[in-house]
Amino acid sequence: MMKKAGQFSDERTRKFREKGFTLMEIVIAGTISAMFAGVLIAALTASRQVCTRISAEQGLQQVANVILNKIVKGSFEPGNGTIRLSEASQCTINNLTSLSFQMNDSPNPQIRRYYLANVGNGRTSLLYNHPTAAGVQDEVIYTAPAGTSLKLRFRPSEDNPLDSTSVGIDIAIIQTISGRTISAEASTLVNLRNRGRL
Repeated sequence: MMKKAGQFSDERTRKFREKGFTLMEIVIAGTISAMFAGVLIAALTASRQVCTRISAEQGLQQVANVILNKIVKGSFEPGNGTIRLSEASQCTINNLTSLSFQMNDSPNPQIRRYYLANVGNGRTSLLYNHPTAAGVQDEVIYTAPAGTSLKLRFRPSEDNPLDSTSVGIDIAIIQTISGRTISAEASTLVNLRNRGRL
């Protein structure tokens, strides 16, 4: 008796179903699944680290911009209003991390100063030293948290180093997270509009 064409495939299918998977096939499928899972976990871990680093860099960049804006846009002094560096009549770069300036706010102008100071435990603060009714006081603009270093540099105009009508300000914040160093920088040049009025 001759078998029909469809009977051969039906017999093979039945034999395969009866046979099932061999141990070797299961081991190979498990190994391939484990390899894919390992690659996926490694990729997810790497992307998480990149996201953490980018987020930390953006946070540091915002802090650097805020510090720079605080110096450029000025500080509020009770009784004197907002004192802007750009309105200074005289400006002196004492060293890379200290800038003194005077305003035309009285017949006897008082000196104000932005400077970096070590506040202990390896931490650094940016301070604003200014006159008050009770004397002179230091106002803390920013204190770098533990594991973060703050760098500040005041520089004369690059076009003419002897020209004191403008001053450059560079800020850098450096932080170490999980053994990786990240940093952010902000810079500007401030023109002293009232230079020479004293």
